[in-house]
Amino acid sequence: MTNQPNRPKLSNSSNMPLQSNNYASNHQPNTSKSAAFNPNIEKEMKDTISSNELLSLKEYSIKKLVEQAKYFGYYLKDNKLETNQIRKFLDAINQLKSRLAQEDNDEIKKAKDEKEKEKLRFARIQDDIIFLQVKLTWSAARQKAAQPFCNVMSEAINKVHSTEDFSRLVQLIEAIIAYHKEAENNKTTTHNRG
Repeated sequence: MTNQPNRPKLSNSSNMPLQSNNYASNHQPNTSKSAAFNPNIEKEMKDTISSNELLSLKEYSIKKLVEQAKYFGYYLKDNKLETNQIRKFLDAINQLKSRLAQEDNDEIKKAKDEKEKEKLRFARIQDDIIFLQVKLTWSAARQKAAQPFCNVMSEAINKVHSTEDFSRLVQLIEAIIAYHKEAENNKTTTHNRG
């Protein structure tokens, strides 16, 4: 197989089995056309994230996250998910990120070590992270195209147990949005030429 420009090279850097030995050759995104190149990407991401080998989201390798997010972003665009649905979720995530970055209160300052401080910081947003499931359910009920996004995000939220996990959740949503936007731009460019 030869590498083609603008197509991600898939690897198994997380030591998790890929769903198919032909995954890379059968599911190369064509960033210049419709990119429903991997209709199984939702299931593959859910399987990766929910795997027993992935005890927490921080263990989701960045390389695999980016590879899967690219396919998923294009898949969501092909399935007519509007950017504003994803952005609403990112806005909720960013609010939690801001709360996490707030100045430490007295309880956190008095903690015995950095590990204890991190636990206390995470406790500030832990319930709200779980409550994101409700926002996802609401979004999926309002727009059918949001269901795959909600399914993957729900699996990811279930693996968030620390500030490091939360940071990986932020990276995941940012990557999906970036590739969703890229797919939108590519469709616009293709449409304007045609």
